[in-house]
Amino acid sequence: TAYEKAVVPFPFISDFLLFLLDTQGPYCINLTVKNSPDEFWRAGIGKPKRDSSKADAAVQARHVIEERYYLDAGIRTERVVERDIPDQLYSNLQYLIKTQGRIEPDEGLYAEMCDRLQASMQTNQTPMDIVVSLRHKYGVDIEQLKPYFALAIYSRQVLVEIIDEAIFLDRKLMPE
Repeated sequence: TAYEKAVVPFPFISDFLLFLLDTQGPYCINLTVKNSPDEFWRAGIGKPKRDSSKADAAVQARHVIEERYYLDAGIRTERVVERDIPDQLYSNLQYLIKTQGRIEPDEGLYAEMCDRLQASMQTNQTPMDIVVSLRHKYGVDIEQLKPYFALAIYSRQVLVEIIDEAIFLDRKLMPE
């Protein structure tokens, strides 16, 4: 025939497409996040709609299609609402996102920050000890180094406990 079957890579887009690894190997989870469970099934909560039943049906259909779309690729969908996220994790993520901002890190400085933060969990240094040391070494203001600290943790270059432990510059980091 004129048409041949071919395997073509296709981008999967969701609220969060988690790439994970366990003892069985790599896998993905489609993580869809809303403020409340109702938001998965009702359109524009708090916004007036002309035909809310039609809008609600469209939202429900979209979620079912999304779930089946991912399932075709062997990716399960998990629905998460704000109350499912532990308070400490929520606080840490807020802090890390706000602190890292939008930076283009100096690769050498960032790599050294990551290495030293990772080692700090064995040496009992606080992140502030490292920040002050890097400030002196590179002649960079402490406020310019804080985003590097946050990015190292948020991007998981440095694996620290963020669910049960508060993240502070002046407190020793705990291993994940």
